[in-house]
Amino acid sequence: MAISRRVSTKVQTVLPLAVREHLRIRPGDEIEYDLQEGYAILRPKRRAALADEPFALFTEWAGPADEEDYADL
Repeated sequence: MAISRRVSTKVQTVLPLAVREHLRIRPGDEIEYDLQEGYAILRPKRRAALADEPFALFTEWAGPADEEDYADL
């Protein structure tokens, strides 16, 4: 299935609902771009395993302000 979207004058686009659902992308998730010759692969950035990130369960500390506040820890 091919889906297309127009790029805005600010060089932005919206991920279509079908793509978000297929990739299980939610607000606040990060995405990665794997640049290849002539194209890019978009994929959700995988969250760290709980063993690697013990605070992953504390979603109340998951906002941008918290990331900035705790960046030096």
